[in-house]
Amino acid sequence: MEIKERIARALSRAGTSVTVTTLTNSCAFFVGSLTETLALRYFAYWAGMGIIFDFLLQTTFFVACLTYDARRQQAKRCDVLSCIETSPLPGAHNHDTSAGRENVCGIEDGVLQRFFERKYARFILSRWYVQAGLMSIAVGVFMLCIFGTTRLTNEFDISYFYMPGSRAYKYEQADNEYFEMRPEIWYYIFTGDYDYADRDNQLAMNRLFDPDNGAIASDPYYRDESLRSWYNNFREFANLTEPQQLFSPEDYYPLLNQYLTTTEMGNFFAKNIVMEQERMIATKSIARFVSLETNEDEVDAMHSLRNSVDSAGVEDAFAFGSPFIYLEGDSIIKDEAVKSALLSLTAVFVVTLVLVGHLYAASIVLLGVGFSVIDLLGFMNFFDINLNTVSVISLALAVGLTIDFSAHIGLVFMSSVGNKRERVEAALSHLGPALMHGGFTTILIIGVLGFSESYVFNVFFKVILMIISLGMFHGMVIVPIVLHWIGPESYFSSADEARNEENAFVAKMLNRNSSNRGLTSNNNDMRTGDVIIDDGGIAGEKLADDET
Repeated sequence: MEIKERIARALSRAGTSVTVTTLTNSCAFFVGSLTETLALRYFAYWAGMGIIFDFLLQTTFFVACLTYDARRQQAKRCDVLSCIETSPLPGAHNHDTSAGRENVCGIEDGVLQRFFERKYARFILSRWYVQAGLMSIAVGVFMLCIFGTTRLTNEFDISYFYMPGSRAYKYEQADNEYFEMRPEIWYYIFTGDYDYADRDNQLAMNRLFDPDNGAIASDPYYRDESLRSWYNNFREFANLTEPQQLFSPEDYYPLLNQYLTTTEMGNFFAKNIVMEQERMIATKSIARFVSLETNEDEVDAMHSLRNSVDSAGVEDAFAFGSPFIYLEGDSIIKDEAVKSALLSLTAVFVVTLVLVGHLYAASIVLLGVGFSVIDLLGFMNFFDINLNTVSVISLALAVGLTIDFSAHIGLVFMSSVGNKRERVEAALSHLGPALMHGGFTTILIIGVLGFSESYVFNVFFKVILMIISLGMFHGMVIVPIVLHWIGPESYFSSADEARNEENAFVAKMLNRNSSNRGLTSNNNDMRTGDVIIDDGGIAGEKLADDET
């Protein structure tokens, strides 16, 4: 078979799977960019664009390289030193089709395909009790992980980013080991350009800063007697001891100027007051929370404080502290993680439904992805991985990586002919090796991160390892079983119809007529390199392996 035709047939078979997984992955990430978490949003942009560029390179640059490599093989030249021609293997003859079928490790080609076809597929499909046992395990783990998901907590500390061995890291470790107390959170209460001398506004300031019954003092997370406010000290200077007692609007600023310039406490609080044209335009007071045990308690305290400040009715008053920068993200991280996962799963389902064109098939593919995502969330709790920016960014990869395993199996199942069992066997035998290669090589690549002491690398390694493992299990075990039970009918009614459609596509790509170029549509079993056609339908694809 000519090289052009071989490449065209490879694209006709791998192109559908590669296109579907590319669109589902990129759409899942782009939909996930709707999050309010900036780190997750930028990561989603980067990942979505990266997948699109990878698709473009795989279908253009890689295909071109594959074509040149096929020409090198046809010219019998070495793979590294292509300027050197090779001679046939000893004892190899033209009629000896088995010659040269061993790889560099001495293993005959196609061993994984034979394993999936003759051993694996038969093992999970031939015995009902095996299928029932595997499905019971999957459902049991799923229910357990739903429980684990409900127990996920928000937890983030800036010390996670300290370099192991640094002094800051050692201090944090010693502090946590011997004292086990979280740092107390101080915060400021800011007021802005406001008519402080107005009587109604003075009453509002009293409702906010009164040391006994004010909004801040009444907040459930406020530490008693921690409020340091210029306003309360100013009122003490003027002997105003009752909330109903107010300054005369005419005397307010003369008294304030006297307080700031003649008293020790006035000099101390002067740095917390900004004056412009003999009137205040900004002030700040300071207080702190009680000791809080968890990150979620800190988030609740922040929201409670803001509600308390707003309830006083002081215009433009607000509370803020340095830890609030992190608490802002922690307050929405759980909701954003759930929203991102749901939107990504919806995008995957819609794109798969549009491209595959069958509701059952799209639903079964979504089943594999959904089980993987829920299981991942549950295992994150069991492995003490809390929800924070680092883990949620890693979690964003879950839908994108797990869809590959389920979608490829579903597409080949729909493109194959025969009964349901034959089509599942065809899908596993043709794509099982590619998916296994993709899964295990990914694990090998990230394996080095497992030895890192960095929190970021460690979490990334654990989450990606779980994603790949769960994706392979559900995509190569659960989805095939479900397809075997309730899978939809094939796109094609016979093998001839499938071959004819492929031949028409190849002829169109080559800009020629299948009748005058003698396309091999009458062959029932044909092997060309890594591309196979048989009566079971569409074959395993080298391009799908590389895309995975």
